[in-house]
Amino acid sequence: MIIGIDLGGTHIKLGLVNNNIIIKKLTLNTEASKGKQRVINNIIKGISLIKEGQKIKAIGIGSPGPLDYKKGIIIKTPNLPFRNVNLKKIIKNKFRVKVEVDNDANCAALAEKIYGKYNKLDNFVVITLGTGIGSGAIFNGKLYHGGLFATEFGHMIIKGGKDHCHLNHYSCLESLASCSVISREAKKVFGKKMMAIEVIILCDKGNKKAKKIVDGVSKYLGIGLANIFNMLDPEIILIDKGLRGKGKYFLNKLNKEVKKNVMTKFKIAFSDLDDAGILGAAALVK
Repeated sequence: MIIGIDLGGTHIKLGLVNNNIIIKKLTLNTEASKGKQRVINNIIKGISLIKEGQKIKAIGIGSPGPLDYKKGIIIKTPNLPFRNVNLKKIIKNKFRVKVEVDNDANCAALAEKIYGKYNKLDNFVVITLGTGIGSGAIFNGKLYHGGLFATEFGHMIIKGGKDHCHLNHYSCLESLASCSVISREAKKVFGKKMMAIEVIILCDKGNKKAKKIVDGVSKYLGIGLANIFNMLDPEIILIDKGLRGKGKYFLNKLNKEVKKNVMTKFKIAFSDLDDAGILGAAALVK
């Protein structure tokens, strides 16, 4: 048995994995606002609950970065109260099993390579749209890390300006095209708090105000994706499955924006893989 953990700023998602199949899932609140120790305690609590007397041979954790995947140290991440926290060592000392930690978007990319619809491809990029923009890449059939934390595409600089992300990188892709941006703009336009997916669904229904918001985000995300295609020539860029079955307008708009800026052929699609974060984290310790 292996435990895969998808650690997020809002939720901790855990899966008990046996022979590549998730046989049990559990979700806990991260409680990031209550500090480092509360988050660590919640991770430990989740592991203890989901294993329920089962013999666990390893634990894989996908976490927002940047992080040192070799040492398992989370260097600094905006949505968690972690600064140079050796999560690998903490969990390993507690449960006495093999533990590996990697970027959550890298875990999603690894899961796509093993389990996804496009797993026969050897060169592709996965983009995760959420509070920020995460990214992972498979090159020549293997997960690509560079020195430590390559493919942080969410922090590529797109234009000059005053917008900045949680790491205070001004006018990076994340500050211009994340779900946080959609929600922020929706509150201005609609006068109420809305999730990004709600706005994207409104676009499919023809709502002009929603389309204007998504058009702005698509412009910058399209530039970012075109940069990735021009620099790295992946066979496809996959956008995480949260939009699967939705977002037809969004995807069409993205394709138009990428086409304006790309040098070569390109393909963009929504992922169809469930629980990629958990499966990818588990795959770290297979």
